[in-house]
Amino acid sequence: MASLKAGGLSGTSRLARDIGLLYPDLCSVDSLRSGQIGFIVVGAKDIRSFRVGETVWQEGGEKSGEPFPGFKKAHPMVYAGIFPEAVSDGEKLETAMQRLLLTDASVEAPWNLSWCQVLGSGLH
Repeated sequence: MASLKAGGLSGTSRLARDIGLLYPDLCSVDSLRSGQIGFIVVGAKDIRSFRVGETVWQEGGEKSGEPFPGFKKAHPMVYAGIFPEAVSDGEKLETAMQRLLLTDASVEAPWNLSWCQVLGSGLH
């Protein structure tokens, strides 16, 4: 597979393990073209190094496109506070949330120690 580079905000370079289209199921292809909506599997353990909607191109090749004018990091539009039932379950909650974050780069869940004095530490 090709080594890919993400532009704009992250500047991250990764080796692609799989590239494909959402058609409506996942369908592997050799490459994505401008305007196609697809997926790239890179095996990253921290999805926060990538940005939703970034321009991606093959490393070493000609940069095929600039990010859209005004491209900015996506900001969450739905807010929620999640707290463990018992203080001792805080680590389990954080582990479960990290697993969720691996599948969706648009979700942000910072751990906040002083967010709510009544409920204690949690994610929001």
